[in-house]
Amino acid sequence: MSVDAENPYENGLEQCSVLQHINVDIGLTQQKIRERVTPLYQHYEKHKQVIGKYYNVDAHVFDIVFEEIYNLLKSQNFELLIIYAEKAYWMAVPDQDVKIHKFCKSFSKQFKHEGICIEHYIKLDCLRST
Repeated sequence: MSVDAENPYENGLEQCSVLQHINVDIGLTQQKIRERVTPLYQHYEKHKQVIGKYYNVDAHVFDIVFEEIYNLLKSQNFELLIIYAEKAYWMAVPDQDVKIHKFCKSFSKQFKHEGICIEHYIKLDCLRST
């Protein structure tokens, strides 16, 4: 599923067959994303002149979207993989660390010359500095 950089609410949750199959409330996750992202955008617009050069609001929004997708998947015993290509894409995969590691290693080997990379998403428990 892809995440639209200009509209984080277009994040593929509704199209994800894994989530459709287990019949979870996708709307609740979309609501959580909206509740976290809306004030962020409002604050950024209000203070863009001061923080605009030093702060990438889109990167922060991506972090929020992926964190909420991760929380939803984790609650259903799935893991989140993120693929970085011309867009950011995500995949829900079963929570099987050995298979995930092998898949990511094979994927990286296959696409290393094309500038496409993959990561197994891990939620950070601490703030990161920029």
